[in-house]
Amino acid sequence: MKILERKKIKGAISIFLVMILIPTMLFSAVLIDASRMASARAMTQEAADLAAASALASYNLDLKEDFGLFAIDDSSQIESIYRESLTATLMACGLPGDGDYSNQVWDILKSQAGFGNPYNGQSFLNLYDFSIDSCTVTPLYSLANWQVLENQMVEYAKFRGLYVIGDRFNLIGEIGNLKAAAEKNRESADVMEDKMQVDEDNVKVEQVLEQLRSAAEKLEQAVNETNACQNAYLDCLAAKMKETRLNNTESNETMSHTEEKLAKDYSSSRSKLKKQLDGLNEKARNVSDWAVEAEQETEEAIRRLENFRDGNGGKSASNEAVKEMIIDADKSSKQYKEIYIPALQKIQNDDVLQQMIADTGLGTDMDELADEIEEAMGRCEDELTQMEKESQEDDEDEEEEKPTEYYFYYLNSNDSTKDGDAVLNGSSVRCYGKAVRQLTAYFARYNQWSIWKEFNPVKSSASDHYKGNLNKNFAKKKSSDVTSSDNRAQGAPKGEISSSVYQALPSRSFHAPKGSNAASAGFYNEKGDLSVSKNILSKGKNSMILDIAEAARDDVLCLSYMVGTFKTRMTGVEQFSKEGMPEAKKSDYMPAWRYAYSGGEMDMRFTPKKDRDTVLRSEIEYIIYGKQSDGENEAAAYAAIFTERLANNMVAVYLNRQINEICHAAASAACLATVNTIPEPVFFWIFLTAWAVAETVIEMGYLVNDGYRIPLIKTQSNLLLRTDADLNGSGGLIGNYGGTNRSIFVSYEDYLLIMMLIEGRNQRLMRSADIIEINMKKKDPDFAMDQAFTYLRANTDLSVRYLFGSTNPFQMEYEQAGVTGRMKFNHTIYQGY
Repeated sequence: MKILERKKIKGAISIFLVMILIPTMLFSAVLIDASRMASARAMTQEAADLAAASALASYNLDLKEDFGLFAIDDSSQIESIYRESLTATLMACGLPGDGDYSNQVWDILKSQAGFGNPYNGQSFLNLYDFSIDSCTVTPLYSLANWQVLENQMVEYAKFRGLYVIGDRFNLIGEIGNLKAAAEKNRESADVMEDKMQVDEDNVKVEQVLEQLRSAAEKLEQAVNETNACQNAYLDCLAAKMKETRLNNTESNETMSHTEEKLAKDYSSSRSKLKKQLDGLNEKARNVSDWAVEAEQETEEAIRRLENFRDGNGGKSASNEAVKEMIIDADKSSKQYKEIYIPALQKIQNDDVLQQMIADTGLGTDMDELADEIEEAMGRCEDELTQMEKESQEDDEDEEEEKPTEYYFYYLNSNDSTKDGDAVLNGSSVRCYGKAVRQLTAYFARYNQWSIWKEFNPVKSSASDHYKGNLNKNFAKKKSSDVTSSDNRAQGAPKGEISSSVYQALPSRSFHAPKGSNAASAGFYNEKGDLSVSKNILSKGKNSMILDIAEAARDDVLCLSYMVGTFKTRMTGVEQFSKEGMPEAKKSDYMPAWRYAYSGGEMDMRFTPKKDRDTVLRSEIEYIIYGKQSDGENEAAAYAAIFTERLANNMVAVYLNRQINEICHAAASAACLATVNTIPEPVFFWIFLTAWAVAETVIEMGYLVNDGYRIPLIKTQSNLLLRTDADLNGSGGLIGNYGGTNRSIFVSYEDYLLIMMLIEGRNQRLMRSADIIEINMKKKDPDFAMDQAFTYLRANTDLSVRYLFGSTNPFQMEYEQAGVTGRMKFNHTIYQGY
């Protein structure tokens, strides 16, 4: 039975083993293919990474050596390099021999185990059978993209730009203090502009006063002419009286030629006297009217000054310049109140002037008096004529002889005298001359006309004997110095970008508004207009210091790259190097970093910047202004610095009490010399501007031509042109700054750093790209920053065969599960410098 029982179960284990083994083998095959898929994916990923690195290894060597930047050398070849490298990695290219993959593998096994080759040519030995189905490589992120350029600059400057930051960027740490001082200067400039406007508006007072002086002069002239006409009339009257006497008497006396002419001119002299007297009333009224208008304008001027004082009084506690301007306003207001107003009221209330205004019929009165005089003068003649007529009627045959005496009657009287001189020049009001003179006696010898004509408050309040060298000629000369930008310290020749290259530069697609900071020239003018002086202050209120933003880490590193790589107009100037600096110029005012090396300024590779072969010599200036030529960029930078300093210097000069007083004295003298065509307050601002221009021109020479550092913020105590200085000279004045420990001193390059900070990150990076491109084009005319790619994107489709998917019974099972063909992979690689 036991034997039978064993026969019943014999073979059961095999059946069960087969039932279990087949699924197990299928499952194992699936696991093997799954693991192959995972390992194949990892292998292809690593191979793609290696291929991308191989493609990126072909970078532009010149760009790397000159500017420390990485970019693909030839983007058109990058795909072929990538595919070649990927193929070599996946297909095990590089194994010795050129047989099939399986033969190569078997040779390796045989050399190790010593077996024969029963599987020669069997494909299953190729465990993956990689295939590159498709491959596309796209270059990305060119250096014309400012974010890409910034990243590379930052990386390069992290280890090469630190010395630049240490030597050159101390200014950045002082931004807070600088802004506080600049804010005070802006407030001062704002108030000063208001004060200029008030003084310019108050020019109307002086203009009306000039009209008053002119009216008074005309009135005085008319009075003098009236006196002359009156004297001429009396002379003619005397000759007429003699002529009348001789015509009516028997006498051997004759008239001289002069007397005959006077007698002949009697009628015209009488008419001239009447006409002259008729015009006096209008001229007197003009004087009074202009005096009234001048008083009204003076009251308006006082109101403007008081409004200025009240509107800015709250600022004076913390701002010395504002305080001084309020004091000046009060002084002017006091002058108007205590000198102008009383004098103008005295003119209006003058009794003689008022009488002349009221005496509207003075010419008619004189004409009537002349009629009375002629009647009195000819009364005797009428009597003689009547007597002759009566005598002829009594005895027609007897000839009547003329009498030998002629009598002249007094005015309004029956009294007469044969003494013509007595009736003409006697002291009685009945005498002709006395009556005529009495009619004009109240103004004929009045001595106030000249006082009114010369009414000049400037003369009464300031010396007219100023002999200093601050005068109109000096102001006119300095008026043309505002935009001067001569640089006597010449380095490399000025360069210019060709128009075709310039128009295609990366920054041309990036537009940011940039107005000129240059101050307008010609602040001196004969009309007394202060618009240019106000414009100087207006530009100064927008101080570049106030526009500086806080710099982040990347900003500082990028700036260190630019400062440590690109040139300025100072680069390559012989005297701005260790061996080229004149012994006489050595001082604390020199920036030490510039003279630390024999070759002058160094770049980040510690090679002399002057040895860099560049298109432009003023590359930093180009970053700021983006003009086509060095000349334009240098002039723009000079003008911007000049404008900044000029506005600051105007405030500092104004605060210096000695200079302030000199300007007032010179203004008074100039005002008197021009008979007040330009009022003293306007001349004061013109001369103050001229002094500030002289100060600025000299220190710009120190900054640009001599390479000195100068105070960033000027005060009344560190002015170059003290009161005893020669305004036309510039030698030896730098010591007046008083030492570099008294304030923050800056070089020309420091100003450029400030302006780059103001320019904005995008703009300065795009223009840096411009400079790199134009310099690279000298070596490769086809180079362009927008084709200098720093990244690549590789999209690759690969496949491997299934190990069991093509072998029965697994093929049938795979196909039933929908798995056919090859296992496919896709890799997208982003890789760059």
